[in-house]
Amino acid sequence: MKRARAIELAESVITRLHTQRDEPPLNVVSELHVFGSFARGATEVGDLDLDFEVDAPSPQWTALARSLPLQVFPETLIIRELRQRRRSIQIVARRKDDDRFQMTLLWRRGDDLSTALARLHAIAEDPNAGRAQRDYMLAEFEGLEGRINQAHRQLILEAVEADALAIERFDLADREPLSELARLHLKRRWKTTSPLFRAGAAVLARLEEEGVDLHDVHLHGQDLVYNADTAHYAGFNLKYLRILPLWIAEFGCRQHLEVVHPTKTSPLTCLRLSVRRREYLDSEMQTRWE
Repeated sequence: MKRARAIELAESVITRLHTQRDEPPLNVVSELHVFGSFARGATEVGDLDLDFEVDAPSPQWTALARSLPLQVFPETLIIRELRQRRRSIQIVARRKDDDRFQMTLLWRRGDDLSTALARLHAIAEDPNAGRAQRDYMLAEFEGLEGRINQAHRQLILEAVEADALAIERFDLADREPLSELARLHLKRRWKTTSPLFRAGAAVLARLEEEGVDLHDVHLHGQDLVYNADTAHYAGFNLKYLRILPLWIAEFGCRQHLEVVHPTKTSPLTCLRLSVRRREYLDSEMQTRWE
């Protein structure tokens, strides 16, 4: 992506944030930063990498969190509102104090719009900067790095290197499970034409083939059997990946299958994260993943 296009995208995010700064969910955002190759001045960038900060806990944050259904997170709504379905914008939350990220401030609550835009345009172009290296890579991430952001790649890589998680990558077969329980669950949640129905069916069929009791499965935020003790978890689009350590430490998760990007026709690429050392995912690690 040319730098000029990245600037246009950044301007649109800043303007949206400033315009909606007093409306949920953006009313909890205190700062917006840019990092990565754009911040270093590269003439071409892979993605526009942004970080937002929040003042939490705050009355606004508490009200937003309480208004959401179970396992829907304020950060998810904020990212969705700022990205507006544009894949070339990658947004992480609350990474300002992480030394691995060199942040450049764009917008701070209380600024006027012109100040924020001036900060953006003050970032000098540097033809020698080049695109940022894709850090924290495993062979299983190849070709998926545009969908799995650096923060997630880092946490998974660290867990694999610590022998706390094992990772496996494969494409799921396009089929439905035999179990009547699974079929009813899928039809209750999604239209048969939905990419999520396709992904859910493929995941459940795979687990069924592997001999997993589907009463023991938690699929994309819901148990197949309400309030069951589940050991096999699955999710799509990395929506619930941030609470995987909690599932492992508190709910007995033994494996998690992540369909990175469900579509109607493209291959269903899946990452399996199998638990090897449960104690690694302690409360401190849970905070890092969040």
